[in-house]
Amino acid sequence: MSEIREQISSGIKWNFIGQISRQGINFILSIFLARLLAPSEFGLIAMLSIFIGLAEAFIHSGLGAGLVHRNDVTEKDYATVFYFNITASAVFYLLLFFSAPFIANIYYEPSLVKITYWLSISFIINSFGMVPNYILVKNLEFKKVNLITLLSVIASAPVAIVMAYLGAGVYSLVAQTIIYSVTNCIFLFYFTRWKPRAPFNWISFKKLFRFGSNILISYILEKIFKNFDSLFIGKMFSSSILGYFTRAKSTRDLSIDNTSSILTNIVFPIFSKIEDNKELFRIHLKFFKLVAYVNFPIMVGLLLVAKPMFIILFSSKWLPSVFYFKILCIAGIVIPLIVILQQTILSRGRSDLVLKVDIINKALYVLSIVAGMYFGMTTVLYLIVLSAIITFLISMIMTKMLLKISLYKYIIGLIPSALLTLSMFAIVFSISHFINFYSCYIELFVLCGIGIIVYTTLSLIFKIEEFLYLKNQVIVKLQFLKIRRKKQIP
Repeated sequence: MSEIREQISSGIKWNFIGQISRQGINFILSIFLARLLAPSEFGLIAMLSIFIGLAEAFIHSGLGAGLVHRNDVTEKDYATVFYFNITASAVFYLLLFFSAPFIANIYYEPSLVKITYWLSISFIINSFGMVPNYILVKNLEFKKVNLITLLSVIASAPVAIVMAYLGAGVYSLVAQTIIYSVTNCIFLFYFTRWKPRAPFNWISFKKLFRFGSNILISYILEKIFKNFDSLFIGKMFSSSILGYFTRAKSTRDLSIDNTSSILTNIVFPIFSKIEDNKELFRIHLKFFKLVAYVNFPIMVGLLLVAKPMFIILFSSKWLPSVFYFKILCIAGIVIPLIVILQQTILSRGRSDLVLKVDIINKALYVLSIVAGMYFGMTTVLYLIVLSAIITFLISMIMTKMLLKISLYKYIIGLIPSALLTLSMFAIVFSISHFINFYSCYIELFVLCGIGIIVYTTLSLIFKIEEFLYLKNQVIVKLQFLKIRRKKQIP
């Protein structure tokens, strides 16, 4: 188990470095682009998300998860997935190419025709790099995975900013996507030195598809229903309103990625190697509590400082996004926990259970969006929160049944983080309503500072396990750097 602990520690470290660096650059990029581009231009890209996402789901097909999960993978398996991905991407590019006029007519946006032609190129490029990426993930080489992604972001971001500044509009976003895909693919092949050494094999395809078929359906449902809101809002309202909603959602998701993806990206490949259910639950619960401890105060904190944050970062033209953002942050409290639960279920080879949860979740999400036809956007947002909570409870129950453990341990594990977060919320909320801040900068700085101080102080006073763990990790790292620095001094 010492090897698994080392892999977990290494995975967390490199996912932390990669995630913080990557999301930091993306965040800065989003600030520049939000000021240079109109909300409607972001809305145009969001209108295509459901069609691009559906094509990407078929290309992924769940075969990659089969490569990561199985321990008897051969070169025939890798080559089979490689050729399938390329073929599927070419087929779907042609479908989107000829469907572009129809898509534009759905939204009454003629400009979407050319945008579809160009944006669809990205998933053809991505299909070439999928197998090298699966190889790195399977071998738990998270350092390379994060370095590749970071380099790709660095290469594509300046191009988007320059094009937006020169007046390219929505095509600056298209160019960023394509350049990111090209750079990512090149680095994946460079770092893995992999190339297909066998032809397509039907036996390999069937073997991998048996495991991946449920995941394929899950991918399709996720892409359809995750982007169903963009289709509905773009169709029923306008590209501007869709742009406001997309800005709120992407800003919320940026925060979730920074807190949960650091851990969740490594859960499936590592948990797949643990055979004993008791040992799995012990490590699983540690991840679960750690994600809750980090994510709860961040989501609630962002909700409290939403208005000054949006004005400072994106300018006052994005103020309509603030209300959307606040409600979505409530749903964001449980989303990382859902991912932890589902990845644990998947690591036991029960992709069928994950599929069932996804079907329920997506059905609830569709009902939430459709309700907007009769009750408006506010009702949509509150129902999205409700669907996230229901999905969380169902996922927790299924994990309990699979690992044969008590829900009591989950509840007890969440109580400390929940109480600390509620205490922080009460104090910061009171200050924000009783003090009249004359500057958005001062308001943001003061509220964030008080929130961090309150949460950290309470964690220290009550000796919260997750706080002590994170503190010890920082201390160990600093001691290691100090020792290494001394060795370098002659």
